Amino acid sequence: MARSFTVTPDALRQAERLGLGSADAGQIIADMARRASRITHPVANRRYRNFILFVTPDDVVTMIAAMDEGEASYFGQRSYDERKADESDGAPGEAIVERTKRR
Repeated sequence: MARSFTVTPDALRQAERLGLGSADAGQIIADMARRASRITHPVANRRYRNFILFVTPDDVVTMIAAMDEGEASYFGQRSYDERKADESDGAPGEAIVERTKRR
């Protein structure tokens, strides 16, 4: 069974300002949170495409915002460790990154 996310009224208002307002905006944002990747960011902890969200440990979405183009491209880049793992044979001292498939 998929995790259930709750969206606060503030997050719904933010989504409406971003052009995501519709009758089922809460359901759309909850689905974004469910599919989002965890990130380290000053104001958010999840990313879905070009949107960042803050989700509490209780699975409540309290904030949604759009990333600017530079920020989105930064988060789209692979880290140094990921690049080294791809180009090396896994020699000691090099990071090994295992990719897992999403469910």
